[in-house]
Amino acid sequence: MRYFLLAIIALAFLVMWFQRRQATKLNNEEREELERFRRNERKRAGKHALPQGEPMLCCAHCQTYFPKAQALWHGDDAFCSQRCREKGAR
Repeated sequence: MRYFLLAIIALAFLVMWFQRRQATKLNNEEREELERFRRNERKRAGKHALPQGEPMLCCAHCQTYFPKAQALWHGDDAFCSQRCREKGAR
């Protein structure tokens, strides 16, 4: 009796696994439609789809990169913080 129940439970799990596996598969028409949709999205987005960042500068003292908008200037040298600006360029 115990083996019979285990066999029924195993069979139920196999049936559920097979159904779930079949539900996630795309047929050829769906796959082609998805590919057409992705192609059209890439065309529509064009070059503007790339993320636009802000320019980065290298600190004249510690050589780390930071956003240009946060730069502290001393002459032609850009610094990432007041501490680096006080220490000066290397």
